Amino acid sequence: MSSRFSPRLLDPEILARLTVGRAELLERLVENLSAAILSGHGRFDLLVGPRGVGKSHMLGLIEARVRAHPQLGERLVLVTLPEEFHASSLLHLLARVLDGLPESDAMPPVEAQLRLLRGRDTSEAIDMAVAMIRARLQGRALLLMFENLDEIFAALGRKGQAQLRKIVQTEAGWSIFATARTSLALTRQSEPFHGTFVVEQLKALAPVQCCEMLLRLAEVHERPELVDWL
Repeated sequence: MSSRFSPRLLDPEILARLTVGRAELLERLVENLSAAILSGHGRFDLLVGPRGVGKSHMLGLIEARVRAHPQLGERLVLVTLPEEFHASSLLHLLARVLDGLPESDAMPPVEAQLRLLRGRDTSEAIDMAVAMIRARLQGRALLLMFENLDEIFAALGRKGQAQLRKIVQTEAGWSIFATARTSLALTRQSEPFHGTFVVEQLKALAPVQCCEMLLRLAEVHERPELVDWL
């Protein structure tokens, strides 16, 4: 069992209190994503930065804001994958997405659908998984939220990436919001996803902003002696 801490596990209100220097970026990302979903179009955003720069923090904030959006509730299904998820193939990734979709009285249980995929030809199973996801969405938009997209793409390989791009471009209203340490798999013209994602480089906080975050951490954890010291 992984013991790695993730800001996405924190209460959204605490995440919001601990947000320093990125309110404008947060508003812009949520507004652009929400507008695309409401218009019925897919959108693909990527936050890029080194470990510890705050990518998971931002992802958690955006997830909370999207879930609370009054106009998106009935029009969107949001599937998030844990930070420690490691895709072994495109089929593995699609199976995890299917597993993250809500159950429906009008559909077979998700577990039964997953069993149908096992032991089949890979190409056939991929087509089946996409069809199952599409049917379970029942006309709603789909937002996939991933961390470590660069590692997922490396596991998929060029062929898997090309297949995934074809899927998200064919299926109406599928969006991806992800994080990565590097955007190399997106910037080269020869790469399958070149030009697909809107890439946002997440900059490190300035020293004064780091001090402000420490102060807010002390307040959240009710450490008045640290507040006074800071």
